[in-house]
Amino acid sequence: MHLQRLTSYRPSKMENKKQDFNIVLINPCINDDALGAYRKAKLHSINLGIGSLAAYTEKELSVNIHIIDARFFALTPEEAYSKLVSYNPNIVGFSLCVHEAANWSGRLIKLIRVNHSNVHVSLGGYFPSLFPEKVFMDLPDIDSIVIGEGELIFCELCKCLKEGNDWKGVSGIAYRDKDKQKTIITPSRALIKNLDTLPWPRRYLAAGDGSNMEVVIEGARGCVFKCTFCAVGPFYHLSSGSILRIKSAQYLYDEITFLCQNYPKLQDFRFLDPDFIASKNKEKTVNLLKLLNNSSFKIRMHAEMRAPSIVQNRDLLIQLREAGLVHVNLGIESGSQKILDKMQKHCRVSDILEATAILRDLGIDYTYGFMMITPWVIEEDIEQNINLLRNIGKIEVHKIFSEMTIIPGTTVFEQLKSENRLQWQGRLQYYSYLTESPKIEHFREIGALLQMNYPQFFKDMLFIYSCIRNFRLNRDDLTAESIERQSDQLFIDLFDYCWSRALMPQCKTSINASIITSCFNQFAERVNHLVYFIKNNTSLLMNDDGVRLQS
Repeated sequence: MHLQRLTSYRPSKMENKKQDFNIVLINPCINDDALGAYRKAKLHSINLGIGSLAAYTEKELSVNIHIIDARFFALTPEEAYSKLVSYNPNIVGFSLCVHEAANWSGRLIKLIRVNHSNVHVSLGGYFPSLFPEKVFMDLPDIDSIVIGEGELIFCELCKCLKEGNDWKGVSGIAYRDKDKQKTIITPSRALIKNLDTLPWPRRYLAAGDGSNMEVVIEGARGCVFKCTFCAVGPFYHLSSGSILRIKSAQYLYDEITFLCQNYPKLQDFRFLDPDFIASKNKEKTVNLLKLLNNSSFKIRMHAEMRAPSIVQNRDLLIQLREAGLVHVNLGIESGSQKILDKMQKHCRVSDILEATAILRDLGIDYTYGFMMITPWVIEEDIEQNINLLRNIGKIEVHKIFSEMTIIPGTTVFEQLKSENRLQWQGRLQYYSYLTESPKIEHFREIGALLQMNYPQFFKDMLFIYSCIRNFRLNRDDLTAESIERQSDQLFIDLFDYCWSRALMPQCKTSINASIITSCFNQFAERVNHLVYFIKNNTSLLMNDDGVRLQS
């Protein structure tokens, strides 16, 4: 097994003489003040895609690879550039999972182009892979896009550039013709069949004894489900081969063992499998559970699961809880059966209610994905959505106004395109749509204005939610339950306030201003009360930079 380095790689002077080809991989920021979700979660955690890309390329080629995680450290493009130039790069690669990072990346790319015209700039990830023409149009200074699964493609691209060969013949990339008028996409490349052949990702943010580190573990790639809105299927379909590939339990256990041996206080492992206990994934999970039960170390596990799988596997969940499962993230998405069927979730609302009840009964914390607004939603669906949230609790405020974004290549994209319902949101944004309800459209507008005009209000509510999850993680359930009851009711009341005022019979512009101002005045004191209570009565908190505070 390849023993992957866990800290940022710094070649010796001797190595630098032998390896004069430098690659810089960048995890961009969403914007200048946006800390990544894992940064807000107080734990060190890597961009797994970049970590895997670095490990594989470094294993195959004699090159220096440097990583700049601008999202984790909340770097501006200028700050990232000052780090980048010190590495004297030949290639700069950006990982763009979401469109929101494109503006930040564009600013950095312009700095690179002005001062380092010979540097090859390449983009990869979901967004550029699915949007190549749009990305080239709005980021014209890039050279190439790696389409789909990146390890093999990016490594060959780097090899061609290092050896001075024609890189435009590499399979699985996109580039512009010499006049920059046409996007050329080369033939696709097959997906990696055996993921166990890959080296472990470089854990470039690992630090200290591991007590402040969270390990993201990729137990599988791809998904057998075909949710109409999800980009996973379209992304992997950009390459040929079987989409779902599962790593062996032994491969995962060896990596976990190695990490625990090197970081004795390491506790948290987050498994990113689309469904950790699904039928095709279950054998691997059961075998991993046996290995963990016979190990000398204890870990805390976080996993992705679907509601029907939880309902069908209560006994396995009990075993996983005993082995250290503390948190499950569910793709719930809607409280309307009609909407779930439109999404092709293969899930019933009753499954969601039963699954969350099982998790509560077993003392396993849960979070979930949710979309209040979808292309098919009517007012009745909104009412069903909020009723589900009332029942399952653990409400994060943004779920009240959350919307389905429409990604090219997905089933819902093709459906809305055929119906002429797509709306382009602007520069490097995903598509949107109008619903059939004026009240829902007004509700969307109220939510957007409220978040735009009172961003700190929403940050404070997110702080409350994040602290509750922190209390749960540290088994401070009494504090968590007390605050969670209050916060859930707060967020439900906030929804009721905005929903009841949507489509009021006054001038829309003036009423919107009145609604969001009165809404803030109505709820700010309750939010401040909870924030004050948390900050003054607990020791497991985060400061503004997402770092754990101790009293």
